[in-house]
Amino acid sequence: MKQATSSLHQNRQRSEPISWFTCYDFFFVTVPNSSESDMIIVGDSGAMVALGYSDTFPVRMNELILITDAVRPDASEKFIVRDIPKRSHEASDYKD
Repeated sequence: MKQATSSLHQNRQRSEPISWFTCYDFFFVTVPNSSESDMIIVGDSGAMVALGYSDTFPVRMNELILITDAVRPDASEKFIVRDIPKRSHEASDYKD
């Protein structure tokens, strides 16, 4: 059964552990799908693992969305959390 935020909160209230798997594509999803893990996180480390960056700093949100889209079809029974790129919540001086 797919987890919901309410059931995860109940687990936390009962001090039950919550397990996560990090996934970057549909090949990674086979492990959490065959386990009793609660969630999948698509982290900014996907920039290095899936996209070949030397660190996580240059990854953009649209790239993390693309990685999440690669995970989602085979993870329909898992709660998916997507990370956000470093400093993406801060104001930017970037001019397009």
